[in-house]
Amino acid sequence: MKLFSIVFLLLIFSSCDGTIEEGFLEQQCDNDQVLNSSNLKRMTLDNESFEILIPNDWEVEKYANENKSRSIVGLDTTSLYSATTVKSITLTKYEDVIEDFNSFFKSSLIAVDQNYELVDSGEIYIKSKLIPWILAKDEEYYSITYYFFDKELYMINTTVSEGTNYKDNLCGLLKYVKTLNN
Repeated sequence: MKLFSIVFLLLIFSSCDGTIEEGFLEQQCDNDQVLNSSNLKRMTLDNESFEILIPNDWEVEKYANENKSRSIVGLDTTSLYSATTVKSITLTKYEDVIEDFNSFFKSSLIAVDQNYELVDSGEIYIKSKLIPWILAKDEEYYSITYYFFDKELYMINTTVSEGTNYKDNLCGLLKYVKTLNN
């Protein structure tokens, strides 16, 4: 039941269509972290067209969502036993055609602001492409959603528990996001 609750929250955060300083990702995350590929496995959505690397010991589950999207969730195994140490990454593909990405992103900002605490938003380079992101918070979790749009909409959502190391944990998850092969 606990895993279901955590996954449900992650899917809510990824389907939304403490404070952190402005420009959090650009200013506080070490964007040059190197991963040890021997301790990683692939988490894939859509036959390898959208995949990232995650730690070998993470659990992975696929979901078909009610909002015409498909998701795969990678969850740190520690998260299965303790809600105070959640770290997860969700890859989501929307099946609906998005005609105007800028309008979609603006409506996502409004939806997040109405349902959660909108902490920050911005853009970051991933694989030489400028990717918009939204950082939101609820009572227990911080979540960053990265929006990838190139004919189709994909999102990567990273979620961590609120706590003393939430900034470091969010930055730590960014290094996995940056392994995207899209």
